[in-house]
Amino acid sequence: MGLSLYSLLQQSPCVVEVFGEVTKIVKQIDRFLYFTLSHALMEFENKRPYHNLPMEAGVIAGPLKVLLDRPDRYIIQRLKVLEARYNHYKIGPDIARGRAFDIRTDFFTAVTDQSAATMAWKMTQDALREFANLNINEIMLNGDHLRRLALKWDQLYHDTLEVATAGGLDGKLRDIAKELYKMRNHFSLCAILNGMEQAQLQVESTLTGFTNAKENHHQYRFQLHTDPSLPFIYPFIVELRRGQHEVLKKIFSFLLYKQFIRGCEEATVANEE
Repeated sequence: MGLSLYSLLQQSPCVVEVFGEVTKIVKQIDRFLYFTLSHALMEFENKRPYHNLPMEAGVIAGPLKVLLDRPDRYIIQRLKVLEARYNHYKIGPDIARGRAFDIRTDFFTAVTDQSAATMAWKMTQDALREFANLNINEIMLNGDHLRRLALKWDQLYHDTLEVATAGGLDGKLRDIAKELYKMRNHFSLCAILNGMEQAQLQVESTLTGFTNAKENHHQYRFQLHTDPSLPFIYPFIVELRRGQHEVLKKIFSFLLYKQFIRGCEEATVANEE
């Protein structure tokens, strides 16, 4: 972007003042864009050849130093997870806004230390708490609780993608997916499976339909969805906003889910013992 602006200024010097004003406007909005624009303007005004703006290393080096100063036995695997995260970070909005690189690897730690059944159970309880806040107004108006649920799904997807990309825990991720399937937690299951598939990690053949996005996840909606469950809610919301109000029953199937999950809880406790 900086080089493109620099070339434009060379061809049309008359727009210097315009871009000067634009630079002032974006200063409080997007830190990285501000530095990019102001750097190009400065190079042009000083009649210097354009050189790429060096990235502020502190947003990455600082957090990594904290991690490396207190390494544990999983440090190599953690660094692989963070490498996968960095590939997303470097092209996302966080680096553009100067936000420090997040070195927390809580999901990796949980997958490493906890059983698949325990992980699935905790994900289910966590998701159920968020679902409990949903009502028709929340869904129709894209309310705060619905957005929070979407962020939770997205975070679980990215956490899974990072761990799957790092390697070494493929079997554990598959086991978690199978436990979520047994618990009918389709919400968390779809996030896990999408992360695995994006990392090109093979999933169980019986679960592949959960990530088939063809025709607004037609296979999930008509063949895989079960009542009651914690539904993969996104495709149903799409249908609802297309006027298909009968999908409300499937969205709110979670209201009867607590009774179903009690049986899973008893089985999980028995297996853990």
